[in-house]
Amino acid sequence: MKKSLKFSGLGLVILTISMMLTIRPVTPTNPQSKTVPTTHKEVMMPLTSAELKRKPSLLICSIIYYAINHLRIQRWQEVADVKRGWQVDIYPHGATTQYLVWPDKKIKAAAKTLEPNWFELTTTDHIKFHSYTVHSFQKAMTATTTLDQVVSQLNSERAANRVRHLQNQLILNTPRQAGN
Repeated sequence: MKKSLKFSGLGLVILTISMMLTIRPVTPTNPQSKTVPTTHKEVMMPLTSAELKRKPSLLICSIIYYAINHLRIQRWQEVADVKRGWQVDIYPHGATTQYLVWPDKKIKAAAKTLEPNWFELTTTDHIKFHSYTVHSFQKAMTATTTLDQVVSQLNSERAANRVRHLQNQLILNTPRQAGN
């Protein structure tokens, strides 16, 4: 009899504990922790040519991003460190505008000794990339594209938000300021 009571009491304890665990909701051990949805999606507004034309810094960041990721000109990788950013000297030149791209948004004039990578943007939205080949007697390397192709490529990669954030890494200099 005593033996059956021990097993009944033990069974009752196990039954009570299991019922408490199944009925009582499990709460986090840290009262400050909150449930965060795991399906957070950042809304991406696609880039447009019209938007880039209204925002020069976004236009330049888009072109540099495209050059770093899609040109087959190795020297453009010199400006690939987006954390250091860029300093861009802008020079009107006839029907085009030339953009000299320096790595590091804090670069000083004394460090601007080697010809930088640069690109031209025409009034018809054609972009021609240039890169001086170091230690070579060859002409500068070039590649061409259009603004529409840049926009299409960046949107297909869903890179619009990334490019928009890069504007903080850009310093623009007009001819008078280019001597920074």
